[in-house]
Amino acid sequence: MSATTSATASDEPAPKRARVNPAPALGHGVASSKGRKQEQQDVPLAVPNLLADGLVSLFAVLDGHGGVDCATFVADRMPALLAEALEKATASSDIKVALKQAFARCEAELQARIKERAWCDGCCCVALLVDRRCSPARAYCANLGDSRAFAAVTPSAAAATAPARAVALTKADHTAIDPKERKRIEAAGGTVDGGRVCGVLEVSRSFGDARLKSKGVSAVPDVTSFEIKPGEQRFVVLGCDGFWKAFSGTQAVERLHAKLPSMDARRTELAALLDDKVRVAGLTKEAHAAALRERADAASEDGLLRAMVHEAVHSRHATDNTTLMLVRL
Repeated sequence: MSATTSATASDEPAPKRARVNPAPALGHGVASSKGRKQEQQDVPLAVPNLLADGLVSLFAVLDGHGGVDCATFVADRMPALLAEALEKATASSDIKVALKQAFARCEAELQARIKERAWCDGCCCVALLVDRRCSPARAYCANLGDSRAFAAVTPSAAAATAPARAVALTKADHTAIDPKERKRIEAAGGTVDGGRVCGVLEVSRSFGDARLKSKGVSAVPDVTSFEIKPGEQRFVVLGCDGFWKAFSGTQAVERLHAKLPSMDARRTELAALLDDKVRVAGLTKEAHAAALRERADAASEDGLLRAMVHEAVHSRHATDNTTLMLVRL
């Protein structure tokens, strides 16, 4: 993906594999709020070292509905299933197949567990897989339902502070009112009533939701991919629909792109202070504690995201569970 093209790619040539030393972990952060709901049903997932070589990372937001059992199960099982599927996958097309295979196996195991435990819930999913075994590195986005992901893109020659453009990595939301999704649901014997599958479920693809699987609700994800070009893709932000009802992709990308440089600078200042024994000795206990809190909160990815989630819930009146994840590229 470049600054002037879509993130969606198909039939790409296999990326060139290169011998590389283990890369440092990707910077990431996450924040969640239950919003106006009684229960938090979102489950974030971050696995910086999915494979033993430390060069493949998985990040995901699992947006549960009707409970948290399915989202928790997927978070527990997906990393192992995906790691196994990726062991022999090298070309971009192979990795897309591996992602779909892992989703299918996870869904099959989940349906067996649902039958055992009589679970009635389900979950949407948006996942980002970053593969640094190749040169250039490549990222893959897989989604089910109405969660979304956006990449922050700037021209390669631009400074880090140049305006960033939000590029959607997820296709149109998988909802029952989408014409293609509705056609698939009706072909499977389901109906769309009141904008919902059989009058029950708004999304048309999800993990779990056992009672609607025979009515066209699918666990087959859409998968897109793009090359990670140095200086172009700054970060990816993933979120559940509760967040995207309060923020647009452009608003989220522009906010984070504007805040990250000053956050990085302040974190560097705090690290220099807190790593200097002489300077720390000159601080009062209160000042030392305040510096530690600031480094963990405001001067961190988690802190930036917490502020945005708080705004979504308390200023922009998000009513659903709200989860936001950032992956820095």
